[in-house]
Amino acid sequence: FQHWFGTVAKGKSPYRLYAISNFGSLLGLLTYPFIFEPHLRLGQQTTLWSAGFGIYALLAGICGWVFWRSHQSGLTKGESPLPPDSVPERSPAIDRILWVALAACGSVLLLATTNQMCQDVAVVPFLWILPLGLYLTTFIISFDHARWYYRPFWIPLAAISIGTVIYLLNQDFADTEIHLAKQIAIYATAMFSACMVCHGEMVRLKPDPHFLTGFYLAVSLGGALGGTCVSLLAPQIFTGYWELHAALIAVAVLSGICLFRDLKKRQTRTSILATGAIGWIAATLVMAFFLKAHIAEIRDGVIKSTRSFYGTLRVYEEFPLTEDHARTLFHGRINHGRQFLDDQFKNWAVSYYSEQSGPGLLFSYHPYRSDPE
Repeated sequence: FQHWFGTVAKGKSPYRLYAISNFGSLLGLLTYPFIFEPHLRLGQQTTLWSAGFGIYALLAGICGWVFWRSHQSGLTKGESPLPPDSVPERSPAIDRILWVALAACGSVLLLATTNQMCQDVAVVPFLWILPLGLYLTTFIISFDHARWYYRPFWIPLAAISIGTVIYLLNQDFADTEIHLAKQIAIYATAMFSACMVCHGEMVRLKPDPHFLTGFYLAVSLGGALGGTCVSLLAPQIFTGYWELHAALIAVAVLSGICLFRDLKKRQTRTSILATGAIGWIAATLVMAFFLKAHIAEIRDGVIKSTRSFYGTLRVYEEFPLTEDHARTLFHGRINHGRQFLDDQFKNWAVSYYSEQSGPGLLFSYHPYRSDPE
C-alpha cells in the first residue's frame, strides 16, 4: 500500500502511513482485552472479524484499482514511472545492515524487558501490555515525523535510564527492596527510550520511497531475528536473562556507530571525533563492566542452573564444610526453599515451612497437637 501511495501521490512521503499502521496495532492491543473480549461472545467476535476483514478486502481492492488507473494513465500520457535522470541512489550496504541490526535490537529489548518485568520482577496479569504498547508507540513517534526524534533529548534519556536499570539489576539481592511500581517504571522507561533511539536512528537511515519495500523487508527481518534470538537461541546458551544485558550494550554500540557516521559525513574535526569516540567507548566499557558484575553476582555460589519458559531456576550452595552447610533454590530472585545438609539440621523445616511460617503455626496450634483424641 505504501508503494502504491508513493507512486500515485508523487512528492508525498508514504512513511507516515507506517506510524498510522502501528497506531492501529496499538488500538487493537488496548481494546481487545478490555473491550471486545470481555463484552462479546466468541460467535459475535467471529462475525465482527469476518465483516472487518471483508471491508479490508474491499478497501484494498479500491486502492489497487486507483493505483492501476494511475499507472495506466501515466502510460497513456507517455510518462515514465521513474525518469532515468531522477533514479534515486540506492542505500549503501552499511545502511542496510544497520536497518536489520537496529530493528533486531529493538525487538530483543522488547522481549528481554518483558521477560525481566513479567517473570523476574512481578507476575501481574496484562503487565506484558505495557512494554508492547510502548514499543509500538516508538514506531508511531519515529515514523510520524523526523522532528519527534531529537537526538539531544532521546540519547541522554536512554543513557540515564539504562544506567538506572544497571543499578537496579545490581540491587537484586540488596537488603532493601525497591518498590515494584518503581522497578516497572525504570524498566519501561529504559526500554521505551532505548527503542526510540533504535527506531529513530533507523528512520534517519530510511531510503528514498522507491526502495521502501526493501527497507520494510529489512525491518521485518530484524524483528524476526530479534524474536528468534530471545525465544529460541537465548534459552539454549544462557541460564539467565542475559539477553537484556547484551541488548543494552548493543544499543550503545549501534547508536555510537550511527552518531559517528553522521558526524563524519558533516566533516566534523578529527580531534572532536576522536574525543567523542574515546568517551563513548569508555562509557560502553563501564556499562559492560557493571553488567558483567551483575552476572557474576548471580552466578556466585550456583551449583545448578536452568532456564525455561517460566523463568530461571538456580540452586545455591552456602557455607560448605560447616554445620550451616545449606542449599537454596531460587526462582529468579525469589527464595523458594532451603535445606541444611548437616545430619542434625537436615530435617528442620525452613523457608516457607519453618515453625514461624503459616503452615508451621497451623500445626503448632492445631487442637490435635495437644489432644490427639
